[in-house]
Amino acid sequence: MTRLFRPPQPLVVACSSDGLPCRVKAGGKARQVTAVTETWTQHALPDGRSPDRTFYRVIVDGRAPWDIYHTPDGDWYLLRIIT
Repeated sequence: MTRLFRPPQPLVVACSSDGLPCRVKAGGKARQVTAVTETWTQHALPDGRSPDRTFYRVIVDGRAPWDIYHTPDGDWYLLRIIT
């Protein structure tokens, strides 16, 4: 089952020296990213309505994968939790 967030939920993300997420804070609770299993980029639409987004599938606290992304402005969001 997948929990899809519409709209995506804002996150506070800390990155390691290699630029990958290492901690996320959602709903006031800080959590450890234990693995980054995938990364991909979704490029902006030709009409400019949606900016480039870099996605990460991360394992949080050794549990379910989360799909998170950031925009070129540095804002982070939680898109889905896969259970």
